[in-house]
Amino acid sequence: MVFYFFLTNHTTPSHELKAATVKLITNDHEIDEMTIQTSQSFTLKKEQQKWMTSDSEFAVDQEVITTALQAITALEGKPIDVEKKDVGLDFPKIMLKLKSLGKEALELTIGDLTKDKTKYYVEDRTNQAIYLVERSLMETFPYNPQSYLENAILSLAADRIEQININNGTETIELTAKPPFTEEETKASVTGWFIHAPYQGYYQTAYTKMSAILYGIDQLQMTALIEKNPTDLEKYGLADTDFTIAFKAGNKTETIKIGNPAAEGNYYAKLADKPSVFTINTELLNLFSYPAKQMHDGYIKMLALDTLNQLVVKTTDETFTVDISHRRNNEGEMTSKFVMNDNAINDKTFREAYQRVAGLKAAGLIKEPVKGEPKITIQYDVQVAGHQEKQVKIELFAYNDAHYAIYVDGVGDFVVRKDELDQMITALRALK
Repeated sequence: MVFYFFLTNHTTPSHELKAATVKLITNDHEIDEMTIQTSQSFTLKKEQQKWMTSDSEFAVDQEVITTALQAITALEGKPIDVEKKDVGLDFPKIMLKLKSLGKEALELTIGDLTKDKTKYYVEDRTNQAIYLVERSLMETFPYNPQSYLENAILSLAADRIEQININNGTETIELTAKPPFTEEETKASVTGWFIHAPYQGYYQTAYTKMSAILYGIDQLQMTALIEKNPTDLEKYGLADTDFTIAFKAGNKTETIKIGNPAAEGNYYAKLADKPSVFTINTELLNLFSYPAKQMHDGYIKMLALDTLNQLVVKTTDETFTVDISHRRNNEGEMTSKFVMNDNAINDKTFREAYQRVAGLKAAGLIKEPVKGEPKITIQYDVQVAGHQEKQVKIELFAYNDAHYAIYVDGVGDFVVRKDELDQMITALRALK
């Protein structure tokens, strides 16, 4: 689990005790109550072999608490002689209290990281001892109370979701992990996700925005259950909402409907096919509220160079043809050869020129139909599976004084700047 607290770093004192590593907890099989104290207190109790909490209306995820106890009882560290105030233990941000029937409660508080960021200072308040505990051990334990609750909104596993449709009232956005491309055409995509609607074509998503959304899927949780069987959805803004987020995996789709703002930084929400009304955190919703323009990484068609057999660029009076071949050496490393007019091209020089070709970026939307023949065409011959070849054709049409309209395999959404094309042609001419 992610450790959500930012703690001060300290140098490990030179007077660290030369002691053997010891286990901090030895009675793991008897633990029947655990309290996590951060900015608020959250207590879990075991009753009749089942873990429960009175601090939330949601049931406790029994698997999560079992895994958490395994993590906490695996803690071990080396004793260290250090002042609490020097290592963040005088006013710790986190405290864990573990209880066993008939036994004194064990209290652990977590202080700062060491300067090398590999260990935490941990105090056993019950036995008045301080230890250095490996960071990897400490961060395995879930400190967020929400992690222990059965309050997940979706039943779909995040790693199975292959399409997200967002209707935010202004535009409809379709994000997909399965665009109609060959595997080789998607190789240059960092996220593996593409934006389709509101566009006609499929374009790579922006890394930061798409990563945030994928992270947000895992965090989609109810913050409170408001009503199980509401009779008036209007008061929650859910009778006729214009904000929905649909998640698709295979043949199954789950849609979250978003309503009015609620208290404490939340919104009212419900699943489209279930009656219960709950609240969801506004910050999570913000991850799904980006406009389409921000979801697109800006590039028109980015193809990995090591998938190409040939690149042909034609203007009204020039043609640039680059033949490309690839070989793997005995170590499995790929080497490429670039040839124009029977002359080999320097690897670095061509790669710099190729960035001008592949790096064409959208400068606005096509708002008027184009006329006439293309002024520039770019054709990629892509090596695909089974020793087959696929052609990808880009056409640029006169649009206005500053822009060309650009179409990929007959589909156009954007205009690109003419000066970018001028720089591309100049770079290709330099290869001759």
